[in-house]
Amino acid sequence: RRSSDLLDVSDHHLVLEPAVGTGNLLTKIKNNDIFAYDKDKRCLDYVLGYRDIHAYNEDYLLSESKQYDRIISNPPYLKYNQYDVKAVKEFFKNQYGILIPGNINAYQLFVIKGLFELSHLGKAVYLIPSDWYSPYRESYFQNFLMTQKYLKYIILYDENTPVFEDNMSSACLLMFDKQYHGEPIVKKIVYESSQTLNDIMCLPDYTKPEIDDGMILLSDVMQVKRGIATGANDWFVGNLSKFNDFP
Repeated sequence: RRSSDLLDVSDHHLVLEPAVGTGNLLTKIKNNDIFAYDKDKRCLDYVLGYRDIHAYNEDYLLSESKQYDRIISNPPYLKYNQYDVKAVKEFFKNQYGILIPGNINAYQLFVIKGLFELSHLGKAVYLIPSDWYSPYRESYFQNFLMTQKYLKYIILYDENTPVFEDNMSSACLLMFDKQYHGEPIVKKIVYESSQTLNDIMCLPDYTKPEIDDGMILLSDVMQVKRGIATGANDWFVGNLSKFNDFP
């Protein structure tokens, strides 16, 4: 809630909401220079019914690139087979000179495109699933984010805390600030509906648990991958002799 608190929007800012829906994220933003996209015309008509916006009834991922001072979004969670991957890959290659993988989730593409459109003093806040985040594995999206030195905050909601009433996905907030240059600050919180983002910013930074003496990371000695989901677990279990070489 109140993710607009972090954006510090002024009257002269151009604001982007690339998947506006019913416009809930815009309620605290008084600026009228809001550029809102949605493929569902009913959503745009609904928002236009109670405030002035620049409404675009089209696919944001294939839209003409512009520059924005502020971006706020809770983008759609669409798997690669739920949108036009071929057209989006071609667009990103021609527009931004990057080759995106063919199995990337749409919400990640919303973030990537938005960062290309953020002005030199811009700020952006995205509410997305946290399935991309893991300190011990790499993905295209994770590598891309780590190259953006203006990723200021990664706020991870506790995985047992449902942020969305109708969605079981784990959630996180990403905050970008073009004036920030450094490592991302990670916070891990238990979400409470009464909390504002300003409350969250006052919480201690999250640090990884320390490894005790005599312990190692499994990732130092082995790779773990998901097997065939048959339920025949005995078939996959190794015997003790396989591990005799490890202390």
